[in-house]
Amino acid sequence: MDIKQLTKKCSKCGEIKFLSEFYVDKRAKSRRQPSCKKCAIKWQCKNKEKILNYAKKYREENKEHIKRCREANKEKSKEYQKRYYEKNRERKLEQHKKYNRQHKDEISKYLKQWYDDNREKRLEQHKKYNELHRNEINARLRERCETDLKYKLNKNISRMINFSLKGNKNGQHWEDLVGYTSGIFMAGLYGGQAGSRPYNPNISLGF
Repeated sequence: MDIKQLTKKCSKCGEIKFLSEFYVDKRAKSRRQPSCKKCAIKWQCKNKEKILNYAKKYREENKEHIKRCREANKEKSKEYQKRYYEKNRERKLEQHKKYNRQHKDEISKYLKQWYDDNREKRLEQHKKYNELHRNEINARLRERCETDLKYKLNKNISRMINFSLKGNKNGQHWEDLVGYTSGIFMAGLYGGQAGSRPYNPNISLGF
């Protein structure tokens, strides 16, 4: 095959490069964009705001068309997104972590506002989920109680105090009500530092 069929001249830098160094453009005769990837990325970085504004304007002016296209290609789009994510999983996760670090305050503020605005909806969803997965949830809780002493203490003491107050605990943690922590309780239980001994499931907690 002629080397000319495998190469193309970049319209920006003027260098002759392999076709693999150009983005695909199905509308073009050569099936490649006129500028190479390197030049295209430089242009995108330089004109980031311009590109975002154009994309926003296009979405606003073509809402119905975009909606019809999405509906018509729903399965195809879903499959493409799945393949893309699997191929770029590590890079996407790193981008996501970086974005979360840079926008931590804005995300926290948004989530808090969303939770406040959708409180009833969340409670209903939570209730429905618990009803549908009751057996699995109970199995996980039982397993955790058998392996996590601190969790078992928290659950049992919290339940007892709530019962003693006739349901008027009002969501307060039992440590705030009694004035000491589970760490102090565990230290007294073992007669030493909290966590100084491994959990023994045969130890009676007295309740």
